[in-house]
Amino acid sequence: MTYLNASNRIISLQGASALSDFRREKLQQKLADAGVTGLSLQAHFIYLAEVDEAWTDGDTERLGQLLGDVSGSLAMQDMPSRFFVVPRIGTISPWSSKATDIAALCGFGSLLRLERAVVYHVEGMEEAQWQRVVALLHDRMTESVVAHSRELQKLFAHHEPQPLVVIDVLAGGRDALVQANRDMGLALADDE
Repeated sequence: MTYLNASNRIISLQGASALSDFRREKLQQKLADAGVTGLSLQAHFIYLAEVDEAWTDGDTERLGQLLGDVSGSLAMQDMPSRFFVVPRIGTISPWSSKATDIAALCGFGSLLRLERAVVYHVEGMEEAQWQRVVALLHDRMTESVVAHSRELQKLFAHHEPQPLVVIDVLAGGRDALVQANRDMGLALADDE
């Protein structure tokens, strides 16, 4: 897959399974405890790379070798049973920072940023269960869920830094924090 993002391209590579048998069973038990049963759960890693115009097909092949568990490009047709769990939109994950640095040291000068996400395939999921399943399979503080492959390019959106905002919780108390959560989209839970 290749997407255009401003003047850069976004490429994707499919990685290995993201779930061991033990982890899959644990997640299926978590779903069952929440009243969601009868689902078949599969997940694998996807690597997304923002590259400049000098990037070649040979670079894609070498990047796959560097990553080590890549099985080729990911088929990006959207399916109701599939969704992507990505690092929180608007952030750069620690994995990305380190992986991008390593790739640069390995001679990938046209690679601007490398990111890793997880693609979940949940067979047997009814539309009414979608929100509950998604909520149980990602951490809303550090991850975002993307339902459509075309939205993956949002990971690489470039924004100007915003000014520092101070929240005076000493003077405003809980109400100040609740308002900041609403205004800034912090995704804080009521108990936080």
